[in-house]
Amino acid sequence: MMMEYLAKIWNNFKSFWCKVDSHVIQEYRTVFKGGVFLLGVTIASLSQIYPKLIEMDYKARLVQFQVEAQEKKKLSEIGDCHTLSENIDKCLYAKYQLNSNVTSFRLAAWVTVFCFYTGVLLLLAAMYGFVEQAKKTDGPPENTSE
Repeated sequence: MMMEYLAKIWNNFKSFWCKVDSHVIQEYRTVFKGGVFLLGVTIASLSQIYPKLIEMDYKARLVQFQVEAQEKKKLSEIGDCHTLSENIDKCLYAKYQLNSNVTSFRLAAWVTVFCFYTGVLLLLAAMYGFVEQAKKTDGPPENTSE
């Protein structure tokens, strides 16, 4: 029973892979364009988004250091900001900013890494499609205008 189920899954995977393989071979130019686009998104992310995130982090840390200097404790040691006699608003703001910056950095890093690796994978698939297309036609494919 289990072997039949595994054989069925394997056959479905093979048929799916054959469809993907033939599509990549036929449409390698489009796959290449997608890979270049995603690598462009990666570069744009690194050059546009990260400087803004670093600036936001700088401002948050500036408030954090002000609170720490006035209270003579690290922000992580303060615990509840409402126990402070002064600087309650700065303490709450610093904690909020630091937490939101961590989330923003994680999201930006995830998107950047995803776009980079997917772009590289698409470029490799396009190279594979180009080589397989060249094998089928006994030479490089004709340059057709799209």
